[in-house]
Amino acid sequence: MKRWIGLGLLALATSVLAEDKPGAMPPAPPEVQKTVDAFAGRWTIKGTLAVPGATAPAPATLTIECKQTALGKAVVCTWNGEATGMGPLEAGGLVGYDPVDKVVHFMAITSDGEFHDHKGTWKDDKSLVFEPLKYNSAMGPATEDLRLSFAAANQMSFNSVTTMADGSKVTFEGSGTR
Repeated sequence: MKRWIGLGLLALATSVLAEDKPGAMPPAPPEVQKTVDAFAGRWTIKGTLAVPGATAPAPATLTIECKQTALGKAVVCTWNGEATGMGPLEAGGLVGYDPVDKVVHFMAITSDGEFHDHKGTWKDDKSLVFEPLKYNSAMGPATEDLRLSFAAANQMSFNSVTTMADGSKVTFEGSGTR
């Protein structure tokens, strides 16, 4: 709550101080546009999902649709797909750069009932690395390590390794184009 009050006061102060544009906010840092540009669009992903006890990783296909929101400062996304033998996958989320905390938030709610709020940083022009995320998965307490890479403007790859409380791992990785 304090942060929202602080941001509200910042907006008020900015509008009072802005001479040529009443109500104008300071320009967004370049990471805002970089994040939106990286995610926006329709992605077709092919990958694998490996779960404990499976004899081999299951092929997975995923479509990610990310549309700009908040006047171009973030993207709202839907994920739809299927992993062979495991059924449908679906999620909704929001991705954006937080200029106050200087992190990318990658937030999602999945059809498995999981809630994620990954916080990451751009390590270079193409690599987005997130802090380990502790959450409750469908299989119990878990920690996810997530990395995304944008090798070219229309190419993405990801690697997600979730470690369960017993040490077993779920690995979801893939690459795709838009």
